[in-house]
Amino acid sequence: MRTQVLQQPTVGVPWLERYGDEGGPPEQTSLQSFPFSIGRNDSADLTIDSTQVSREHALISQHGKKYFIRDLGSTNGTFVNGEQIEESPLSDGDLLAIANVEFTFFAGRSEARRTTATQVIGPKAAAVGPGSAWALVREVRVWHERLMHRCVQSVFQPIINLESGETFGYEALGEADDLGVGPARPETMVLCGESRLAGRIRQLLRRVASEQAADLEGGTHLFLKLVASELEDENLHDNLARLSRTLPDDRRLVVEVPDGAVGDIPCFRDFMARLRDLGVEIAFDGFAAGPAQVIEHREIVPDYLKLARSMVRSLRRAGDRQRQVQLVVDAGREIGCDVIATGITTQEEADLCRQLGCQFAQGSLFSPQSAVRLSAPLVELPLDSARVYQA
Repeated sequence: MRTQVLQQPTVGVPWLERYGDEGGPPEQTSLQSFPFSIGRNDSADLTIDSTQVSREHALISQHGKKYFIRDLGSTNGTFVNGEQIEESPLSDGDLLAIANVEFTFFAGRSEARRTTATQVIGPKAAAVGPGSAWALVREVRVWHERLMHRCVQSVFQPIINLESGETFGYEALGEADDLGVGPARPETMVLCGESRLAGRIRQLLRRVASEQAADLEGGTHLFLKLVASELEDENLHDNLARLSRTLPDDRRLVVEVPDGAVGDIPCFRDFMARLRDLGVEIAFDGFAAGPAQVIEHREIVPDYLKLARSMVRSLRRAGDRQRQVQLVVDAGREIGCDVIATGITTQEEADLCRQLGCQFAQGSLFSPQSAVRLSAPLVELPLDSARVYQA
């Protein structure tokens, strides 16, 4: 084997970069000589321990200053920028998928060129409009570079105690969350779906948010969202444990779980118990049902029940909705969990939720900008770093 894991990329030598499932810095594998073989065999230049990778899966070759990848008749295929290939040229920043394992290819340019050059994508401008395949490729590449440099922004929305008016805590929102600034681009919505890249983005956003929580004024709790698919991740508990240790001593982590994802009660009860052993609290997010459904959570009682925005919308004009919210609050009090109203935009809505018994609330009303934004203090990318590579 000639696989070499780099501490720093060597100028002039191409390399493959891969992010592990547990986060942390990427693993960089130097491509020192060609042809460079990839597969499950121990004799491969890069051995991948995955049953979905064929023994002899793919081959990277060099012809002059250009690089190419060829599939070797693998069972599960080789993909470049999301398209399955038999043979394809490789450009700096291309995304490779060897079966279920993702890499980014870097051509080994000098640092000066990598940070200043902007390369124009091949298709005409009309072909890279919102929702196009090229727009998605561009968005994926930009996010891979942002992951590499940890160049993300934390967005914190305050959660207010309706009785005292004090800030109880903050929810860390992802950059693609709806902050009332207009619809998300189609390619961003795809990225927010269930993919390995989306998982790494979520991990990084949560890690940066937990680090920056020390800069927030007031509040004792930090709320972090999970998506349903993450509940099946065997590394989730360890990742949350690391986040909890990152928080300042005066703040407590609250994990938000989609209410619709609470299914296998014995399994979920164990998950909640392990979180509470870490001192982590749990909120069921997006609740839009009635008191009977709250009582069903008696065996897996969350610390907080977050109402869906639809529960608050038009609350003033809908007497039945007011009654529903009040019954949910009463049922929550019966099993021992507090209710958080979301999407509050007016003082009238806040007053009504308080009268109905909601203990906490969040929404654009409680901050003029709807959220506190903190930029990551590490590497700032130059203006042209969100570049689009020649495909």
